[in-house]
Amino acid sequence: MGKPHHATDALDRAIEMLNGPAAFARALNVSKQRVSNWRKRGVPRDEAANVERATDGAVTCEELCPEVTWLRDGNGIHYVVTCGVTGKAA
Repeated sequence: MGKPHHATDALDRAIEMLNGPAAFARALNVSKQRVSNWRKRGVPRDEAANVERATDGAVTCEELCPEVTWLRDGNGIHYVVTCGVTGKAA
């Protein structure tokens, strides 16, 4: 299952800002293959903050992973994980 079109557009903007896939991969310290996978599957939430930092905030975590709730504080950018609690009714 792929990411929404606008998330791919945001990734493409980030890649262009950093002068292409190879330079983008170097800036994020990942392989070009990983960047290619991100174009197909979306940027993992664990990497979205790195992309935002690499683009000086021009491409945001919210654009890359709109399904995630993001928080910014003095310690950086974080995503919120919510856990559904289910149980068996008696």
